[in-house]
Amino acid sequence: MGEKYKEGRLITDAESPKKERLGMLITDDGSENKGAVTDMLAKPGMLWKKIIAQVDIVQSNSMVEAANKIIKHRFLYKQCIACLAELKNKLPAIIEEYNNTPLVSLSAYTPNEVLAGKTPDFKRFEKQFFIARKKRISANQNVTCDTC
Repeated sequence: MGEKYKEGRLITDAESPKKERLGMLITDDGSENKGAVTDMLAKPGMLWKKIIAQVDIVQSNSMVEAANKIIKHRFLYKQCIACLAELKNKLPAIIEEYNNTPLVSLSAYTPNEVLAGKTPDFKRFEKQFFIARKKRISANQNVTCDTC
């Protein structure tokens, strides 16, 4: 009898009346997504299908990769986390803080603001960017270097 999983747990035939996939795991083609991940998802009865971004579908998973990188560098690497239970305990607060942090990629909106309907508009700060660029160029041109 094939094993079936739902939300990361084994489910019974009674819980799964249909033999179709419940969802997709979208990954990149990195080495961390091969081997054990591929083997697990290939098991008979597995209800999740592995989809490789920009291979099986045209979309990219770069937004998720960027969020993961920010969470790791801004939060996780700065802490000493001893075990999985401690990580699970800390993640909700970390995710809450991330979701309420303005991001350049969202034109200074937070992820929660975008989810609530705000649309990133990169012209939003166009005037400020122009002024800041002019100031940087001017400041750089006025620096004297003793060795040059």
